[in-house]
Amino acid sequence: MPYVMNRSVLLLLFLCVFSAYGTIAKTAEPVGYKVSFDLNHLVEDRLTITMETPQVHTDEIEFQMPKIVPGTYGISDFGRFVSSFSALDTNGQPLPVKQIGTNRWGISGAQGLGTLSYQIDDTFDGEPGKTVFEPGGSNFQADTNFVLNLFAMVGYLEGIEDRPFELTIAHPSELYGVTALEVVDRSADRDRFMASDYFTMHDSPIMYSAPDTASVQVANARIEVMVYSPNGQLNAREVMDRNKDLFAAAAEYLGGTLPVDRYAQLIYLWDGPTNSGGMGALEHSYSTVFSLPDLPDSVMGQEIQDVTAHEFFHIVTPLTIHSEEIHDYNWIEPQMSEHLWLYEGVTEYSAHHMQVKAGLISEQEFLETMQEKMTQSTTAYDDQVPFTTMSAHCLDVYAGEYGNVYQKGALIGMALDLQLLHWSEGAYGLQSLIKDLQDRYGAEKAFKDEELFDAIAELTYPEIREFFTRHLESYEALPFEEVLNYAGVSYQASVPSTTITFGKIPLGYNPNTGRLFIASLDDANDFAANMGYQVGDEFISINEFDLTNVQMVGSQIDAWRASTSEGDKVKIVVARKSGEEFENVVLKGKAMEVETSDDHVVQFVTEPTPEQQRIRDHWLKDKKG
Repeated sequence: MPYVMNRSVLLLLFLCVFSAYGTIAKTAEPVGYKVSFDLNHLVEDRLTITMETPQVHTDEIEFQMPKIVPGTYGISDFGRFVSSFSALDTNGQPLPVKQIGTNRWGISGAQGLGTLSYQIDDTFDGEPGKTVFEPGGSNFQADTNFVLNLFAMVGYLEGIEDRPFELTIAHPSELYGVTALEVVDRSADRDRFMASDYFTMHDSPIMYSAPDTASVQVANARIEVMVYSPNGQLNAREVMDRNKDLFAAAAEYLGGTLPVDRYAQLIYLWDGPTNSGGMGALEHSYSTVFSLPDLPDSVMGQEIQDVTAHEFFHIVTPLTIHSEEIHDYNWIEPQMSEHLWLYEGVTEYSAHHMQVKAGLISEQEFLETMQEKMTQSTTAYDDQVPFTTMSAHCLDVYAGEYGNVYQKGALIGMALDLQLLHWSEGAYGLQSLIKDLQDRYGAEKAFKDEELFDAIAELTYPEIREFFTRHLESYEALPFEEVLNYAGVSYQASVPSTTITFGKIPLGYNPNTGRLFIASLDDANDFAANMGYQVGDEFISINEFDLTNVQMVGSQIDAWRASTSEGDKVKIVVARKSGEEFENVVLKGKAMEVETSDDHVVQFVTEPTPEQQRIRDHWLKDKKG
C-alpha cells in the first residue's frame, strides 16, 4: 500500500524515566487502578483481566471499553472481545451488572465497588466480523508472542479516566517485554508498569516474545527495536542497521533534537494470511506497532524504512500539533478533526522528504513516489470531495475515502512546501512552518479546528489562506504544474503510451489461501479471453515470476511487463476450483500490447533557471527550509 496505514494521533509526554531494558523507575503517584493478568494462563485463547478500582462516589457507574482509539479511523468496538464480565464489592460480594451497549456495562451499588473481572479475547485471530487491523489489536500466542495494545484489553470507569494505572503482568520466563511504559520493577516472570492515566496507558503497547532487540542513541532519544519473526527471516539488528541513519536524519530534519526522549519499535511478523488482509503499522507517542509479512530484509527492508519514517514523524503531528478533538478524545463517541491533511498527509510527505534531503533515497525516487501518489489520489479516490469535509466525516459518509490522506494528503504537503519556498525565495518552507506551529501550540495546547488555516496565514503569508480555501475547503485540483515549475520540474496531466496488458481484470483476495483471484471478467480484454481466464482463478505464477506473495504481486507483474514484448510466449499458472479442492491449471498465450496513458508525468528540467535551481536545492537538498 501504500500501506494500510493507518496509523495515528497520540499525544501525552510521559513524566518518567524510561528504559525498555528494565531499569527501575521511581514512582510516588497514588494508584487509582491496579490491573493484572497472567500470560501463562490462556483459557480458550482468552486472558482473565482483574482490575482493582479507585473509589466511586456514585451509586451507578459505567465501565467502558473504547469504541475507537486515536490514530485509527474505523470503529473497533473492543467491547466485542469481552466476556464473563463481573463486579465485586470490597468484601468480595457480587454487584449487579447489566451490559447496556457493545462497549458499556452499568454497575449498581458502585460506591462499594472493589474489583472488576472479565475475560478478553485477542483480535488477531478473531472470528469473522471481529476483524481489527492488526497493528491496532492484540495477539495471544501461548509461550511464543503477545502483542498487547492495552486499549484492546483494558477499559475504565466513566469519568475516572485520569487516575493512575498500575499494571502487573505475569509471563513465561523465556519471554521478554518491551514497552515505552514506566517500568516499576521486573523479575524473570513478572513485570510491573505505571501510567499516569488511561490515555498514557492506552498509548503504550507492549510486546512479549523471545528477546530479539537492538537499540541506539539518536540525538536526545534512546530508540529500541524488538522483532518477532516466526521463521527467523528478519532480526532486530538488521532493522536497526537499516534504520539508524533514518532516525539520525529525522533528528536533523527536526532541527537537531527530537520531541521525545525514547522510542520503541515493536515489529510483529506473520507467516500466512492475516485476519484483516492488511499490513502496516499504528503509531503512538513513544512507539509504533508493526504487522508485516515474515520476509527477509532484502524484501521488506525499504517497506519497513518507509513505514518507520511515517510513523516516527507522528511524534510531531499530532504529538505536539493537534486540535481539540484530539486533545480531549472521546473514546465512545469521537469527533473527527478536519485536519487529517496535517496529521497523516504532512506526516507522509515529511517521511519521504526527510529521506531525500538526507540522501537516503535519490531525488528521482522521491519524485516517482510523488507521481505515484498523484495517480492514486485521482484514480482510487473521489477527487471532488473537499479534503476538510472528508476528514471530518472519515468515520461515516466518507469512510471509503480515508486512504487518500496518504496520497492527496501528502501532495497537499508538497504543494504547500513549494508554495512557501517560492514566496520566501527558499528561506521558509514546510519544515519552518511545522517548527513555528510547534512553538505556538505544543503538546499541551490544542488549536481550534476552524482557526488553523488563519493561524498558518498569520505565521506565513496572507495569500496562503486562499490556497486552503480553494484546494482543501473546496475541491479545486492542486496546482501541480505551477508549484512544481518553481523547482524546475515539468508536469503533464496525461501522456499517451502503451503497456503489456495483464488482462484488465479486477483482483480479489482469498484469506484462506493467501492468493489473489480474478473477481470479474466484465471489462476483460482480448488477452484475458485468449488466455482462458475464469472468474475465481487464483494466480500462482506468470512465466518465471511468482505471484503467491500478495504483497509482491504488483512488483512481480511490473517485472514481467518490463521483460516482455508483444508476441512473447506467456505461461500463467492458476489454482482453479474443482469441487471442494483447487487444482493447478496452466494457461498459455502470447503477450499483447495495449494503448494506455501515463497520468501525472513529472520529470526534472535538465537546465533549470537559477531561481528554479535555488528552490530545487532548498526543496530536496540538506538545506533548512
